[in-house]
Amino acid sequence: MLDAKAYKAHFPDDPAYALPTGVPRQLNSAALMEALAALEAEFRDILRQSTPE
Repeated sequence: MLDAKAYKAHFPDDPAYALPTGVPRQLNSAALMEALAALEAEFRDILRQSTPE
């Protein structure tokens, strides 16, 4: 598992580093929840398709 320093060393162009410090990240929580819901739906579709009936 990568720690913060190792992650930054491996992914120096991560757009998260461009965020100003001190800005609460909860501002993006609605978009994050929407993306997670879409991933969950896609995962469930994949499971349904791969499960023999």
